[in-house]
Amino acid sequence: MFTAFFILVGLWFIGFSIFSVYSLTANPDLAKRGQADAIVVLTGGSSRVTTGLALLNQKAAKRLFISGSHQDTTVDDILEMNKSNPDLSCCIDLDPLAIDTKSNALQTVNWITENKIDSIILVTSGYHMIRARNEIDMVLSRVYEEKLRPTPDLLIYEFPLPLETLDVKSFSFWKLMLGEYNKTILSFAKRLFNLSEG
Repeated sequence: MFTAFFILVGLWFIGFSIFSVYSLTANPDLAKRGQADAIVVLTGGSSRVTTGLALLNQKAAKRLFISGSHQDTTVDDILEMNKSNPDLSCCIDLDPLAIDTKSNALQTVNWITENKIDSIILVTSGYHMIRARNEIDMVLSRVYEEKLRPTPDLLIYEFPLPLETLDVKSFSFWKLMLGEYNKTILSFAKRLFNLSEG
């Protein structure tokens, strides 16, 4: 039992090291990305919405979906706060219902399905990208399984953003990394063992 325990701890540390390196070094590979159908921004970082708007303005995609926006915030408010082109308002949808990554994924899949989206640019922080993708994949599979239809091939272009506010030497940074890493493990365990949301 002690051997198994130490093996598990060792695997956990190796996984955490890989996760941390990815979180700190992940960059969007624009060279391999064509135009997508839509940009999906999962709120939670100050630069995520700004980045999504910039991509929309650059015509990287035709539409922008912002999941987890404040209930009282309008598209015009977001454009004004980010000093963006007002003409972009026609192409932006807000989701005020999502409160965490699970509901981000659910609302994103609902929007993708309703709008017949085949490819997205997913904008979120580097440390959040792995779990966000996994949650979206899980919801997508579950929704189409309930409809007795094959899961569509959703093409996801990752656009991970670096942390801007925390220093890698700070306790807060590593607390954030540890918390997100453990959440990511639980997310994949849930998918592996087909655990229900309840």
